[in-house]
Amino acid sequence: MLENPNFSFSDLPDALYFSSGAGAWRTELRVEADGSFSADYSDMDMGDAGEIIPTEPNTSAALPANSLR
Repeated sequence: MLENPNFSFSDLPDALYFSSGAGAWRTELRVEADGSFSADYSDMDMGDAGEIIPTEPNTSAALPANSLR
């Protein structure tokens, strides 16, 4: 494990994104300066074939605030 005594959660960007262009899903992770975090997930189910292209996420969820420490 790498440790950095100068690390601070406030050094992180406002949000981190994990996503897939092929599947049209993403998770947005927001980490606060105290280490607490929240996240949102959405999925457009773009792999599903059909006549109607969805304009809103088919699946979405919010992860409540937690602590990384």
